[in-house]
Amino acid sequence: MIKRLIHRLLWAVMILWGATVITFIIAHAVPADPARVYAGANADAETIARIRLEMRLDDPLIVQYTRYLGKLIQGDLGTSLVTNERVLDAIILRFPTTAALSISAVILWLLLSIPLGVLTSIYQGRFIDRTVLFIGLIAISLPVFWLARMLQYYLAYRTGLFPVAGYVNWTHIILPAITLAIVTTGYYARLVHTNMLEVLNQEFVRVARAKGLSEWRVLFKHVLRNALIPVVTILGLDVAALLGGVVFTENVFALPGLGTLALQSVFNLDVPMIMGVVLFSATLVVCSNIIVDFIYQWIDPRIESE
Repeated sequence: MIKRLIHRLLWAVMILWGATVITFIIAHAVPADPARVYAGANADAETIARIRLEMRLDDPLIVQYTRYLGKLIQGDLGTSLVTNERVLDAIILRFPTTAALSISAVILWLLLSIPLGVLTSIYQGRFIDRTVLFIGLIAISLPVFWLARMLQYYLAYRTGLFPVAGYVNWTHIILPAITLAIVTTGYYARLVHTNMLEVLNQEFVRVARAKGLSEWRVLFKHVLRNALIPVVTILGLDVAALLGGVVFTENVFALPGLGTLALQSVFNLDVPMIMGVVLFSATLVVCSNIIVDFIYQWIDPRIESE
């Protein structure tokens, strides 16, 4: 277990280092002058030149990257060129909103998709299976920003059932979470359905039934548990992506999360903030992969021995 964890952590460090290189190169390939962004649109050439000198932007890229990496190791992601706010502080301030939205959405779509996946696998090819498939295909095809606007207009603005926008308390999270759950539930229901059918045809399921176990125990203790292994892989990546910022949903509902922060940073050409958010998202993806790897062992202990 310890050896496996150390191996994973070493790979995580290598991946994050690669992410810093790629992010740094892309950020400096963008035709935007950080000195001009920092100085403002009305700054003269002399002021911009002085700021470039102070920020040491004329140094070779390898020197700038080494300096950036040194600060990064110390936990310094830099300072926003627009708001003069520390990037790490901005991320920490906005992450709880994104986390609340992401966790709520994941809970909603799992509570819906797992029972639907089990149910459609039991009644494969019947009316309920085809209905869930049809509705799921429609839901997956819906653009998130369009669905968010529709729900915002009809369920918030017209009826007042939910807050229209902003973030004051947990009620402002419900409608955005429903939006994300609607477009994702169908996909996960079919994913559970497909994996359930594969497991149902395996030998150990027939043995469990031959021992006289009830059908529900066979389905939920043996079949579903094994069918969830591929689902956990996809779920880990999706959760990491959500935690890294739900751009469209957060912006439609004016939630002060990482997605809104990332979009504003791109529009403002705020290079340090963009790099910080991207690197934070990459860290979440790497961490989620490590967590998923150990969840595998909990679902199926045979994986550790292999």
